[in-house]
Amino acid sequence: MLTPGSVILSKHLFNPSDVTSSTADKVVNGNYDSFGINSENPINIYTVEWCKACSRLKKYLRVKGVPFKNMDVEKSSEALAHYKKLEGDRYPLILFSNVRINGFHKLELDNQLQKLLQQPKS
Repeated sequence: MLTPGSVILSKHLFNPSDVTSSTADKVVNGNYDSFGINSENPINIYTVEWCKACSRLKKYLRVKGVPFKNMDVEKSSEALAHYKKLEGDRYPLILFSNVRINGFHKLELDNQLQKLLQQPKS
């Protein structure tokens, strides 16, 4: 159902208020290496320009000095293809090599960043 502020993007309905919804599936384990995750870019974030949570996430990662690859779903066909393959349903979508976080949830993000820092350098 369309509500004020809803956006139709690529045949999916996105309501900006859903961007930071706290659902049971906000953290999903899996193998996401095929999405270009590597030591130089340990995190991909799938964002859109109009998303306030996306802007807060990018600022948060920059302040922490965490390298990431920003994948704008509205500007990049590769980003959109990844987002669809991941069955993304909210923004931002944060992707590590083995974990996906749906939405900007600082506690879950900080937990994953801590694990990332503890990994041995290859």
